[in-house]
Amino acid sequence: MASLLEKLQQRKQQADASKRDKTAKLADGKHKYRILPTWRPDSTDVNFHDFGMHYVKHAGQTGAYLCRAKTYGEHCEVCEAIAAGLFAAAGNEDTKKLLEEARSSGRVLMNMIQVDAPESERRPKLFELPKGLFENDILPTMITYIENGLDLASLDKGFEIEIEKSGTGKNTEYRAVVIPVPAKPLPAELMQKVVNIDEWVKLEGANDQGRSKSMMLLSQITGGATGGIARLGGTSNAGLLAHNDALDAEQDAELAALEAAFQDGGTKEIEATPPAPAAVETAPAATPTPAVTATAAPAATAIPSDEDVDALLAALG
Repeated sequence: MASLLEKLQQRKQQADASKRDKTAKLADGKHKYRILPTWRPDSTDVNFHDFGMHYVKHAGQTGAYLCRAKTYGEHCEVCEAIAAGLFAAAGNEDTKKLLEEARSSGRVLMNMIQVDAPESERRPKLFELPKGLFENDILPTMITYIENGLDLASLDKGFEIEIEKSGTGKNTEYRAVVIPVPAKPLPAELMQKVVNIDEWVKLEGANDQGRSKSMMLLSQITGGATGGIARLGGTSNAGLLAHNDALDAEQDAELAALEAAFQDGGTKEIEATPPAPAAVETAPAATPTPAVTATAAPAATAIPSDEDVDALLAALG
């Protein structure tokens, strides 16, 4: 039974969670943003944080909890439960759909300002960026600028970045372009308003209520589909995950064979293992036919010459 102190601490966690900043989303259309420096004391540290959330939906309820794999690169029990559920729900498309939707997608958190927002909204916000946009557009641009002695996120000499968002849902597309003219300097006091993303993420991971609800809903989803896995959150599914690891290893081996076959631009084909020969039904052996020996034709008789006849008569006389 939880002590009074534990209950009070849990209630405080809930209160803190409700007060913390929510992540902002990129606005539709073309808009200008300023990426801000790191929130950490070391000014040379990175100004972003990987992030992921699980949203488990079932029977009109939603459980939300941090994905430790996407956020910290650590083991995530929710990911493990989803993997086990997918293994057990083979053939049940409805259950598989719910589990697939509960998977987390990789995101990146950054403190930014939307420059062209209304003045009341023109302040540091914690933006949640799609991982593809960050890795394909923003990160390479930041590296290029730093290599050339410039800092995209500098308060004094930073640059604005124009991000275009179009489409909806899974068809949403993003495009980012840096405006190659130094932007207006930002006041140093602005950094007092940025979100400490380390603490923000830590608090999200301490949401025990969200964890418990997510695991309960996963248990209901998989238990209803398989009639068996009702304790996904309480036990390790090492056997099921080992099976998945074995399949992954088999696929890795096939890919390695493909790479070996086409290394150095070669075009040699992979030699497939020939199938085992099919069993051939043996017919009864036929009675052998005696071999017929061909009789050689008699040799032609030679006719003696006159000299041979004379020599023979001389020998007899």
